[in-house]
Amino acid sequence: MHPLPADLPEAVRQAVRTQVDALEVSPVPWAALERRHRRGTVRRYGLAACSVVLVTAVGLTTFGPAHDVWTKVSPPAGSPGYLRDHSLGRLADDPTWSADMLRRARLSPGDTPQRVLFADDIGGVRVALVRTRSGPEVMVCWFSGPAGAAPASMTVQECDSASRMYRVVVGPTEADPRHATVVAVAASGARMTVWTNNDVGPDGRIVSGVVAGREVMPGVYAVRLPVPFPQVDLRLTGLPGGDQRTPAYGSIPNPPRLTDAQWWAPAVPGARGDATATPPPGLAVQQTYDALGLRSDIPGARVLWVRRGAFNDTHSLLALRAPSGGWAVVAADSTPPIRTADGGVTVGSAVEAVVLRPAGDPDQFAVAWRLTRPTASGIPQPTNELGMVGPRSAVAARITRVGGDPITVSLREGAGVVGVADAETVTFLNGSNRVVASTTVAEPWDWQNGVLSHQI
Repeated sequence: MHPLPADLPEAVRQAVRTQVDALEVSPVPWAALERRHRRGTVRRYGLAACSVVLVTAVGLTTFGPAHDVWTKVSPPAGSPGYLRDHSLGRLADDPTWSADMLRRARLSPGDTPQRVLFADDIGGVRVALVRTRSGPEVMVCWFSGPAGAAPASMTVQECDSASRMYRVVVGPTEADPRHATVVAVAASGARMTVWTNNDVGPDGRIVSGVVAGREVMPGVYAVRLPVPFPQVDLRLTGLPGGDQRTPAYGSIPNPPRLTDAQWWAPAVPGARGDATATPPPGLAVQQTYDALGLRSDIPGARVLWVRRGAFNDTHSLLALRAPSGGWAVVAADSTPPIRTADGGVTVGSAVEAVVLRPAGDPDQFAVAWRLTRPTASGIPQPTNELGMVGPRSAVAARITRVGGDPITVSLREGAGVVGVADAETVTFLNGSNRVVASTTVAEPWDWQNGVLSHQI
């Protein structure tokens, strides 16, 4: 306490001393203050912990399975990740049936069937997909049979390496000889479409039938298709990792194969060109149908022109009638049949060009294209020889060129061949020098993106 001022009156000094003596000052309660501090700290930390729990709960609600931030997401049914440890279909879940199927799936002594990935009845057929190890390689094999078939009676259809989409074509059965079934196993949630046949409408435009399949169970897709058809182009859109498009194999129900007698009897009469040329054999024509995705069982096809090639081959112009009435006019190069060591027959056949024409008389069509020659790689090489086939009444053709003056050449029965590298258009003229038809020079056939390939 500070001393009182010296000039303070005595009476005041006495009063102050009296009040100070009466004042009681308690000691500082350090222990109580420490306990109070600890209680406040616990309350603050408890509130913070509750806040963290609340935020975490909200985070899990907001960023849960749909966002795969706070939780581990299970792979979709049918995906490669799912099939590592799971199977699809009621039969795959039957231990006895699966054990019998694994025994059936041992196709050679070195095979070790591991798991039935899928097995069930779909659309009147029984289908099973089995994962097998064959030496160092892991592959998957499809088996099929009629609905209700025992594993021992099921037939192997197709084996392939692991992928994001397994697919197979199961041919017609005795119970349903008019349909085939396409089955695919892939991640669930995608959209299935298939394409089998090309067609040309009466207006000369391409008509390609696309059929939608459906997901018959999570991760399994299927569609029934009327037969016959030469191929299956399958697409699944919306798959994780991107859409998938690929051919499907198995029991392809092709149209009846053409024989020479069946093909040439109605088609050859009236053909123009080289009378000594050997017409392409029925097998080569069949391969042409298949390459274009056209049904070969539609009557009315015609051979418009033939010419002997320099490599023991035959150049020909074929008018193939499509189911809807239009025409695919195909320039083809073929070689004579060769007997193989196993007693079979093989033939070389290459498409040079394709143009589509509306319903009408093929003898009135106008077509111009570049002839090809065979190469060691097997891919035909376009040459400078220009093939021209127009109406029979045409006696000459006027050819416009990209880098030069037009030229005029004579024709025989409306057809001919001339060497010109930069031809652009061909105009067919009759005896009065009047135009009877005209056409642009067709682009060489592109095996990857041909005029009849259909992008589904």
